[in-house]
Amino acid sequence: MKKTLPSIFLMMVCTLVHYYFTHLGQERNRKRFIISGIILTVIGLFYSTAQTLIIINSVNKTK
Repeated sequence: MKKTLPSIFLMMVCTLVHYYFTHLGQERNRKRFIISGIILTVIGLFYSTAQTLIIINSVNKTK
């Protein structure tokens, strides 16, 4: 349960950021789409890096 809580929180944050940048300001500023994509990409990279580190640490602990 402890490992799933951060991923659930991160999914919620990504969804809120996506909703804010794409749906609320859709007609006002097209640059928001680019910023939203960059933010979601960076958050995704951090998330996948963190998950990889957690997996590597758990594998190393079992040895």
